[in-house]
Amino acid sequence: MATHGVAAMLAILALGSVLPFHLKAGFKSGRKRISGFGQLSFLGLLIGSGALLYYGPEVIRDITVNIHWGIGLLFMVIFVWHAIFYRYQK
Repeated sequence: MATHGVAAMLAILALGSVLPFHLKAGFKSGRKRISGFGQLSFLGLLIGSGALLYYGPEVIRDITVNIHWGIGLLFMVIFVWHAIFYRYQK
C-alpha cells in the first residue's frame, strides 16, 4: 500500500510537470485531444477517490475502493491508447 501511495504522489508530480507544457502544446496541435482530456479527467477522478479513501467517511469506503479500482483500470487503458495507438497519427 505504501508503494501505491508513493506512485500516486509521483503521478501527481508528473501531472504538475505536464500541465504547463505538454497539455498546452497538445491542445494547440489539435492531436490526441480525446485521449488527453480523458486521461486528465480520469486522473482527477483517481485523485478525488484516493482522497476519499484516506479522508472520507468509513461508510462509503467499500464502494470507493471499487470505484477507485475501476477508474484506475480505465485510466491505464486510456494511457496506453494515448501513448501508443495514436503515436503515428498526423
